[in-house]
Amino acid sequence: MEHCSNRSACRTTLVCVLEAEAHWLAQVVAALPDDAFPLLNVGSSTAAFRQDEQSFIDELVFEPLRARGREVVHADLKREPGVDVVMDFTDAQDRRRVTEQLGVRTVLCSNVLEHLSIKPTDAAHHLVELCAPRGYVIVTVPRRYGYHADPIDNGFRPSAEQLAALFPNCESIAAANVVGPVLAAHQARARGWPRYLMRVAVPVYKPRAWAASVAWFWRRAEIACVLVRTP
Repeated sequence: MEHCSNRSACRTTLVCVLEAEAHWLAQVVAALPDDAFPLLNVGSSTAAFRQDEQSFIDELVFEPLRARGREVVHADLKREPGVDVVMDFTDAQDRRRVTEQLGVRTVLCSNVLEHLSIKPTDAAHHLVELCAPRGYVIVTVPRRYGYHADPIDNGFRPSAEQLAALFPNCESIAAANVVGPVLAAHQARARGWPRYLMRVAVPVYKPRAWAASVAWFWRRAEIACVLVRTP
């Protein structure tokens, strides 16, 4: 799967998930032990997003887990097809409800922290709270990527090392700065070339986002990715 209210701050940014990032995630989740499930996918967005708009997400990350009989719970703010649990992970009552009901062993949070109105350190603490002791937390955040409000962009662009530092009491297992394609190619794949080129041609609509699209047209995106184990 975010305006200034925390109740809107849990959804995955639809244009941020890179195929290279999905490959990294696929390797990480495939290596998780049998007792690392259920996995809670925080900010999952919809089934249509994961399976159609960016089908490589489901093909690389989630379909292999289903084939192994591993439980994955998709969580987002809105009750939409493909969302198993409606929750806001920044809300203490929601965290308590989900941990009591699901017994989460792994938390996946992909491209969400840059859209929160709370501090990244607080967000990291909340993710650890969702997970059982000696469980796993997997987090990805754009390191090099243009402005993309969904509906805000707080400018958080850490390296993998800086991202791992948000979890000082956890064991760092894996960290990588994953380089993706030229950003224009990625966004065009997500939106379709006609829609993307039409967007570039209309600067008066959301001019800050338009300027970012132009500035990053030939630049490669990069995503910070970490896997930690909780205390």
